Amino acid sequence: MDSVQLENNMKIYLHCYQFHAPLFSIFYKTKVHEILYYYNLIRIIPGGSLEGFSFVPEMKAELEKLDVILDSNFEMIGEEGIHLCSTQEYENINKFRNTCNPNAYYYFIDFLICEPIGGFKSQNNMDLFKLPNVRFLTPTYPLDNTLFDMGVIIRYNTILNAHYSLSDTDLFHSIAKKYRIDFSARNIFGKKERIDMLEKLFELNLNNVKLSYDKHFINLFKVLKKHEDKISKNDGYYRLNELINIHSVNAPEIQQLSFTEKVYKTENGANLVDKIFSVTLQSDISLIFESGTLDVYTNQIDYGNHISEKTLDLLLIGKPFIMCSKLIYDFFKLLNLNTYEDIFEINYNEVFKDNSFNQQIIIDLLVKINNMNDLEYKEFLSKLNDKAIENKNIIKKAAEENTFYTDMLALNHFKK
Repeated sequence: MDSVQLENNMKIYLHCYQFHAPLFSIFYKTKVHEILYYYNLIRIIPGGSLEGFSFVPEMKAELEKLDVILDSNFEMIGEEGIHLCSTQEYENINKFRNTCNPNAYYYFIDFLICEPIGGFKSQNNMDLFKLPNVRFLTPTYPLDNTLFDMGVIIRYNTILNAHYSLSDTDLFHSIAKKYRIDFSARNIFGKKERIDMLEKLFELNLNNVKLSYDKHFINLFKVLKKHEDKISKNDGYYRLNELINIHSVNAPEIQQLSFTEKVYKTENGANLVDKIFSVTLQSDISLIFESGTLDVYTNQIDYGNHISEKTLDLLLIGKPFIMCSKLIYDFFKLLNLNTYEDIFEINYNEVFKDNSFNQQIIIDLLVKINNMNDLEYKEFLSKLNDKAIENKNIIKKAAEENTFYTDMLALNHFKK
């Protein structure tokens, strides 16, 4: 692949933090990826001397041999070449506006959720979408000058976690599970639908369904309640009036976490390796919500809506699941993936009818699966697993074929 870069003879500028996951995705199976991966390993080795990222100059020198330039401060944004730009620092977008080179080619990528449009819109930068030499990588939103690349999205969300490594094995299907179904809720802020589901399932107490939530977010919720008078209503965490108080529920936890009473700074409880053993490998089927809510997806599609590791991890290991987000259903239809509706004997159009979430249809399905006899469940699960493996093969193929990189170097994304 790297030979394409030599033929193009253009420098590539990386205007971002050097270890953001989209870079590993975009440069997958190239020499650049090998360099990033090597230095990322140095960065995370326990006990390594990583203070101040002293190895970064050495890594930059290696990349520059390949005409790839690290420039996180947008100082070379006006140079001719191909530019991969983060949208997380909006003052840098103003640098781009002031020095944009009509003979250069720009890709904007939100390195947090891979969706730059919401941020641009909120900062009154939507006019930049009209520039002919600018493209925006998106997982959901069809506008002029946006690019949807399935391989990039899959790799971005999964390539640095353990689920992607497991996708080359049949570990998931070779392990006997304790439960038939799992539902785990991590971030509960503003997520009324998943809190409603969690409460309902605790009430039903189905013996074949594993329920769990992340204690970190419950603790964070308690702190926010305690310090409510100190929190600005403009703060992103101000969702207190929308939350349902579930912190008194005696639920099992994904993990026990240390906790300090700081209003804005708390440890993040996400641990994707722990999640594999505590959740993924504990059941045959998952019940999942995507990151955004149905209300946001319906009314603010250009903000905070994306397919994440919640969906893609399960697809990559061949685990069937019940979807509680219309975004996931639309994603499946886009890629012609099997939705399992014929096996579940439900219709997701009815679940999401009139842009609402019919929880009862899902609850009825869970009760039905929970109450199946062993023989009936075995036949049922076999059908699901066959379709899950078909879906896995489709997703894995898209992940391994890095056509985005070759198209980028050939400037195909800018050709009419």
